[in-house]
Amino acid sequence: MDFYQYIAENNPVVVKAICNKYGYRLPKGGVGNGDTLKHIVSEEGENALKDVCYFHPDKDLILEVCSMEVPTQMGRNFYGVDGSQPTTETQSLTAQLSEKQVTLGIVGAVIILGLAIVMKK
Repeated sequence: MDFYQYIAENNPVVVKAICNKYGYRLPKGGVGNGDTLKHIVSEEGENALKDVCYFHPDKDLILEVCSMEVPTQMGRNFYGVDGSQPTTETQSLTAQLSEKQVTLGIVGAVIILGLAIVMKK
């Protein structure tokens, strides 16, 4: 079941209202109401999508969950999830990783040059 079908099955009166608002006919017998909503949104765009979303049966729950605080782990926010700047600890770890990558790159280059010299002789 997709988004539109879920709304259509839970709010058949809303489907009729949206169809009337945008000048579409409601399918006979209620079959295909979800497809009708999908078609209206694809043809009419953002305003139709907002109208459909407004009548989502779980709208209040979705809005409540979306307004919750960012999850934390062991009292600290996940890196970057809350939009804050990295802490000193994460900056230090990032710098250490960068140093190791540079060192590894240099060692790799030396090995490749050594192999090239040996192969040339």
